[in-house]
Parts: sequence; C-alpha cells; structure tokens
Amino acid sequence: MNIYMVYSEGAGCEEGAALVFAHTSKEARKVGWNEVGCLFTGEYIDFASTRLRNHDWLFEEANQEKLVDDIPHAIDNPKCCKGCEMWGGDSRIGEDGLCDECRGGLNDYR
Repeated sequence: MNIYMVYSEGAGCEEGAALVFAHTSKEARKVGWNEVGCLFTGEYIDFASTRLRNHDWLFEEANQEKLVDDIPHAIDNPKCCKGCEMWGGDSRIGEDGLCDECRGGLNDYR
C-alpha cells in the first residue's frame, strides 16, 4: 500500500487535501473521489493525486483494520501541525503539535 495526497489540481493542495492509502495513483484518485472528492472540487477531471514517498509516519493516520486487510481508503482529517496546518510536509507532527520546520523556527505557536 502506498501513501497519496488527493486534492483539487486547480485550487492546489494547500487549499485542502485528503490522505489516501492505495496501491496506485489511479486507485487513490478513485477512492479519494468516492470518499471525500466532493469536499475539494466539483469535477473529477480536476481531482489529482500525488504519491508521498518517505512519509512512512503517515501510516499511523490510516484506518489500521483496513490497512491490515489491504483495503484502500481515505482519511479526510489527518493530524496536522498547529503552526503551518500542514500534514503532508517532510516531517512528522510531534507531541507538541508542531512539525520539525515550525518547531525549529517559529516558537510563536507554543
């Protein structure tokens, strides 16, 4: 199973994205559209997926039963950084609720 971010290509992933666990990008778009696509865009053709490599900590956000049973699924509200409000960055969210980037440079969020 791979990790994908699905989002409106026109609006961009910064405007809203969902986390999808799927085998292929095509499957991620289909699963994401069926589960959360209407929240992000009105057109399937505008719905995009990006594979997130080296983001293994995001498996913690998966529905563990579906993951074990190898069932593709979407998570529309994964844990996000309380500083930058992103979940798909290059670092995991710590117990303080911040990603490494925000923890390292922006102490205003504590």
